[in-house]
Amino acid sequence: MRFPHTVRVPDASFVRTDRLPPGGAGPELFRFAPDLAIEVLSPSTRASELEEKLHDYTVAGTSLMWIVDPARRTIMLIAPDAPVRWLSEGDTLDGGTTIPGFACPVAEVFEDIARDTR
Repeated sequence: MRFPHTVRVPDASFVRTDRLPPGGAGPELFRFAPDLAIEVLSPSTRASELEEKLHDYTVAGTSLMWIVDPARRTIMLIAPDAPVRWLSEGDTLDGGTTIPGFACPVAEVFEDIARDTR
């Protein structure tokens, strides 16, 4: 599905090599959904804004979304065909069927980020 007047650019993303245009990636924005969209929450992130982005990614065909919360040091995994998963520092982040073989301890994701002491 295309959203002609909407541009969604996640904080980070992953696209499988077999989906890249001939000649590889260039400096322009892709005109298709990434396989993985990563959103990093900030104190100003509104729930409605995040919900809208996740909906758009899902409708456009993104197969995996990671919502990274640095303040809580958690990662939420959303895949349209699976239950939502919440991971914390004792867990391992994986790429599921979208990025087979990828695994990383959640603690490593937050390794160089200061803990929120509020």
